[in-house]
Formats: sequence, structure tokens, C-alpha cells
Amino acid sequence: MPDNHQPSIHPHSHSHAGPEYPTQPPNLKTIDVNLHGTLYTTKLAFHTFIKQNGSQGPSPSQQDTSLTLIGSGAAFLDCPRGVQYQSTKWGIRGIMHALRRTAHYHGSRVNMISPW
Repeated sequence: MPDNHQPSIHPHSHSHAGPEYPTQPPNLKTIDVNLHGTLYTTKLAFHTFIKQNGSQGPSPSQQDTSLTLIGSGAAFLDCPRGVQYQSTKWGIRGIMHALRRTAHYHGSRVNMISPW
């Protein structure tokens, strides 16, 4: 007798559940919150910093502004089975590195704290 059993597609099934299950798109909520949210916040912060202090080199008349990004130990260490989370935290570390050498033109500092 042939096996007519079709595997059910549960909405929370893993994309690596096996060859009998169709591949599911990954859930990207972690990337949307951790990385996209940080990029939006950073853009808004620097918009405000530039509006407040201008964009012409550092000067004593500029107010001190600072952006502190939230990282994680995952931005420095290998974390098995945490691909999306770890990649977002590495991305936040990349944002900090990309901005820290030029932020002073707006009277700003960029830092990242990474709780272990």
C-alpha cells in the first residue's frame, strides 16, 4: 500500500526540518528590530546632531552630542545557532566603526556598549 501521508506544514516548522518539508523563508524579525531599527535610530540621531551643531568641522560652540549603540558579546564572539542575532550585533559594531571617525565633525561621539 503506498504511503499517502503528506507532512503538515506547521507555521513554526524549521526550515531545516528535513527533505520532506519545503524550505520556508527565514523569520527576519530579529534583523528588522536589531539592525534596521538601529540604522533608523542612527539616521535620526545624526539628523538631529547636524541640525543642532551644523556640519562644519568641530568647534567650541558645538554642543556635545553622543550616540550609544547597544551591542552584545555576540559582536565579538562566535555564538553557535544564533546566526541572525550575531550578524545583527556585528552589524551594529560595523555602524559604530563606520561613524566614529567622522562623528566629531558634528560635535558628536559614537560608542557601543556590549554586555556579556
